[in-house]
Amino acid sequence: MQLSSRKSKLISELLDNESCVTGQYLANVAGVTSRTVRGDIAELNNELCEYDIQILSISGKGYYIPMQSKSRLSELVKIQKDYIIPILPNARVEHIIKQLLLNPKGVNLDTISNHLYVSKSTLDRDLMKVNEKLQECDLKLEKRKGNVAYIKGNELDIREMYREFFEKAIKAHLLDSSFSNDDINIIFNSIKKIIVEIVEETNAELSGDNFNAVIIFLTIAVFRNINGYSISSYDKRYSAKDVTTNKIIERINKETKLNNFEKKYIQSNIKKYLGTYDVKENLEEIDNVLNKCVSEVSTTYNFELTKVFNEKLTSILCNCFETKSTEISLSDIKKEHPLAFEMAVSLISSINHKIHIKVTNQVLAKIVLLIACEMEQDMIEKERKNRDVVVVCQSGEILKNLIQTKLNRYFPEFNIMGFYPLYRLDKALELKPDMIISTVMINNEDIPVIVINPLFKDYDIIKINTVIRQIEHRESISYDFINLFREDLFLKDVDVVDKHDAIKKLFDILKKGGYAEDTFFQAIVERENIAPTAIGNMVAVPHAIGNNFGDNVVAIAILRNPVDWNGEKVQLVFEINIQNATDGNVKQIFKSFFDIISSNRKVDRLIKSKNYYEFIKTINQ
Repeated sequence: MQLSSRKSKLISELLDNESCVTGQYLANVAGVTSRTVRGDIAELNNELCEYDIQILSISGKGYYIPMQSKSRLSELVKIQKDYIIPILPNARVEHIIKQLLLNPKGVNLDTISNHLYVSKSTLDRDLMKVNEKLQECDLKLEKRKGNVAYIKGNELDIREMYREFFEKAIKAHLLDSSFSNDDINIIFNSIKKIIVEIVEETNAELSGDNFNAVIIFLTIAVFRNINGYSISSYDKRYSAKDVTTNKIIERINKETKLNNFEKKYIQSNIKKYLGTYDVKENLEEIDNVLNKCVSEVSTTYNFELTKVFNEKLTSILCNCFETKSTEISLSDIKKEHPLAFEMAVSLISSINHKIHIKVTNQVLAKIVLLIACEMEQDMIEKERKNRDVVVVCQSGEILKNLIQTKLNRYFPEFNIMGFYPLYRLDKALELKPDMIISTVMINNEDIPVIVINPLFKDYDIIKINTVIRQIEHRESISYDFINLFREDLFLKDVDVVDKHDAIKKLFDILKKGGYAEDTFFQAIVERENIAPTAIGNMVAVPHAIGNNFGDNVVAIAILRNPVDWNGEKVQLVFEINIQNATDGNVKQIFKSFFDIISSNRKVDRLIKSKNYYEFIKTINQ
């Protein structure tokens, strides 16, 4: 079976969603019509039937994959991955970057164009996006005679890009097929053999993750040296004491002559994986900076990060080249823990203003998970607060005792203020309880009322838990979210070239309305460069956070057509200007946005809104 990039995208969306996904939503994501999606789904079902996998549809709701088919389909997609000619723009961009890395002296663009079956104008647009990605790594795309393109920049930055590329291939178990380069495969296998032999000789401690990291690091170094690109300066000292590292360098030097800078560079970095790297050289300075930055971010998001977090963060950043790969991608982590992701990005931005630490996606993923753990722990500690409860019960003493016994067993945090018959409801209300549990129907708009069966059945326990979660959710969002929006900051059917164009058009209306200054645009671009603000379900939330004590506002753009946002399709853009971040409202603002976009059905309705009032009505539903 051969999967096109478009069909792979459809499958990816269906695998990521537990409920039905509408045909229109899939069409927007893939950049095609609903009719094309129907045809693709039909073709997929024909191709997948031999694997006992089926994509089902429900009239009026959309498409879904039954649970029993999901695991088989996930495995099948993994096997098919990277064996196709890329079709979608983002896939072509990744392919071009891969070719540039595999051919450091340059690639002929005519050859690339023929291989991808695209026109010169299409390739030029792809190359613009390639250059954007390279610029994120402080690199750039250059051309020379013969229509040859190559990557230009600092050697260390170039190697960092290689490292991320290698690790992706290793993780997918597709090294040979992904690289399709005999030189790299020979070097990789040769290095692997050397490391195994030396680790056994010296009894060095090297975990499986670090074993892969060392091989990747050395393969890149040797490959670059063979092609004439070596380290020209490096300020670390060379140590003769590290026996294992020196043996590795000695063996490699026999095959490829290394200059002294290259030797110092290799030794300094391999020591990190072997656990012999002294992270305390700048620990005091790093500790001071991190403590200050963590404090700033904790205040902004109104969430106190613990001392244990600070210690773990220091450890991660001091060893940021050491990457123990996670089984989960950063994009998946971002979708699962969006608020923790925003906090992590704000933290990295704050740190980079004081000391420059180059943070990879894997390091960022670790920091996000670290913050997510803190948030989960905080939720556990605050999971249930004591609540004052009155019980309205028309039944006799025996049933009253049964209700009290079950409430004590399943809800020990309840402070039961008393049992009252319905005719004494006024006395019960005078106690001002947090909630009323009743065996009869009661109408009260001020206090939540939970009507239960007199026999207190199992579904009553579920009902009470559901109401408590709803109350806790309302309590956690005290910020008046709707007041962020303005009719004069609402754009519909906007034509944009790319994500930068979308950001600029929203900034222009913010500035025109007096809601933002040029510094806001600079801050929003800086935030976007750290990590893309696409948050799934066709939504992006470019933003900047300040302390100017002005009004917090949001500009909205519904794009006429979806636009590529660093690999994700986006059609609904919220550009958030948080000018006043002094009262901890940042956390509430982002939580409100993440609640909105958690449903692709709701996003679909928002995109179809005819005007501002219909848009706000949908948000309020």
